[in-house]
Amino acid sequence: MHVQRYAASHVTRSRPRGRLIGAALFALTVAALVGCSGTSGPTGPDSAAPPPTARPPQAHPASSEGLQAMCRYGGYIPAMPAYTGPAPHPIEGLQPGQNTGAVALTSILWSDPPDDLRGAFNVLTRDHSGALIPDLSRTQLVVCVTRTGSSPSGIVCEDLGSNVRLLRSNYRMTVLEAHTGKVVQVTDMGAGIEDCPSFAYVDGTDPAVFTSFDGGQTYDVLRPLVLWDGVTAHPAVPGTTWTGRG
Repeated sequence: MHVQRYAASHVTRSRPRGRLIGAALFALTVAALVGCSGTSGPTGPDSAAPPPTARPPQAHPASSEGLQAMCRYGGYIPAMPAYTGPAPHPIEGLQPGQNTGAVALTSILWSDPPDDLRGAFNVLTRDHSGALIPDLSRTQLVVCVTRTGSSPSGIVCEDLGSNVRLLRSNYRMTVLEAHTGKVVQVTDMGAGIEDCPSFAYVDGTDPAVFTSFDGGQTYDVLRPLVLWDGVTAHPAVPGTTWTGRG
């Protein structure tokens, strides 16, 4: 796993402390919303799909759609609080979906975070009915997960269909400051989990699914950013912006 650090903090690798499970946590994150990764053939990397149309950085709403737009196109969400002040710094994440057709971004459900990071992951509030929902208004950091390439694994996901192939995928995790859109850190996470998903929408013209993003080490990678003291040098690179898709 290669970490491109823009902070003075040292990222320590250790045994995974939990699994991150992709889930449609935001009600508005549905398959109709097109995400970072595109159609991939049996051997072609996701980067072979046409990149999104270049556009100057622009503001997005403080909503699930705004997070989608940040990860897909870049830009920023000025209504979000700046990445500063005392830790922990609330963080949200989006990852590409499983289907090889019109791929939607899905929220990352941070599963069982360590105690020192618990206040930054799955920050919740209650809606008008009293149900717990993500409190996006407090988000300071956004994690955009993208696939950097896919290749055949030789595995057939028979539970999804007798001809549904599993594509071995590599993933990159880009952390952005929501308020400005500046890149804080880029980490190549390596190959995904080589298991067939339990559920996926499969493109009938290209019956394949991807290995899942393995977030086992993500807490360790993000810890220096989430626990940044807000006093030492700002970890983001001045002037560096994210233009989508990694």
